[in-house]
Amino acid sequence: MSNELKAMDEFMDKLTQNAEKANPLEGMNGVEVLYHLLFVEKSTGLWGLIILGVVIALLSLWYDKYNETDVEIPPNKDWF
Repeated sequence: MSNELKAMDEFMDKLTQNAEKANPLEGMNGVEVLYHLLFVEKSTGLWGLIILGVVIALLSLWYDKYNETDVEIPPNKDWF
């Protein structure tokens, strides 16, 4: 029985020796790749970066809306 398993193992090694790894993104356009990365291969790191960017954009919009524009900063006389 072990000879059969050994022969089958050697056969599978020879069969997969020259096989190329399949690239799941091959033949896709940019939108399909983006969909694949965001929804098929759900990467928490990529989603974390997207959420961080949205949070920073919202904070920036909030700061721009409520920023006091009447504050005058006196010039530093040491630079002149």
